Amino acid sequence: MENKKVSEKKDSWLKVLLSYTEGSGQRLGISVILSVISIISGLMPYYCIYRGIDLYIRNLNQAPMQEILRWCLYALLFYTIKIVSFSASTWISHIAAYHILEGLRLRLTDRFLKAPLGDVEGHSIGEIKSIMVEKIENMDPPLLI
Repeated sequence: MENKKVSEKKDSWLKVLLSYTEGSGQRLGISVILSVISIISGLMPYYCIYRGIDLYIRNLNQAPMQEILRWCLYALLFYTIKIVSFSASTWISHIAAYHILEGLRLRLTDRFLKAPLGDVEGHSIGEIKSIMVEKIENMDPPLLI
């Protein structure tokens, strides 16, 4: 009995959290990767504009307009990548979050179907409804971040 308690305590919070993902773990991983791409791509336009300004300042008399324009186009490209990857990351994470919440509700419903009606372990039907609806809904915002 004590060995079981010890093994339960050793489970990390990440392992417990991932146990609820049920196939959405890959989606969450892709979402994180796209989010990192979005962050890096969001910084690159500043570097590109810096390079364009630097070229202009170094060559005041004969500014290489094609190179400056190229750096401006790179900045636009990176900005577009940022927007697309951020949007895709958000979309995928929302899909994963709703699948996780659906799985939680289905597991909870399966458990309650096997329990006697009326009063389950000292809890009223109102409390059970609160758990099934409001408590699981309150889990939604952290999953979508």
